[in-house]
Amino acid sequence: MNTFTADTTLQQSLSALSGLTEVRDAQGTVLGYFSPASQESAEAYAQAAAHFDPDEMKRRKLSNEKGGTTSEVLSRIAALEK
Repeated sequence: MNTFTADTTLQQSLSALSGLTEVRDAQGTVLGYFSPASQESAEAYAQAAAHFDPDEMKRRKLSNEKGGTTSEVLSRIAALEK
C-alpha cells in the first residue's frame, strides 16, 4: 500500500468529507477516491493489506490460470462445507 501525507490545507478539506468521495483534477479527470476512515476501520484495512503480496497479485494477473466468478467461488465453498 502506498502512503501519501496531506499538507494542512488538504487535510482540512478531506476532514470535511463524510463518505466515499471521487477526487478530480481541475480538468475533471478522476484522480482517485477518498474514503474517510475511523481508527477501527483503518486498523482493519491495514491488517487486511498485510495479507496481500503485490508481486503475487502481478504474477497472477499476468498468468493464464483460470479464475472463477464470485458465484462460482461461493458455490465451490458451499460444496466444501457439506
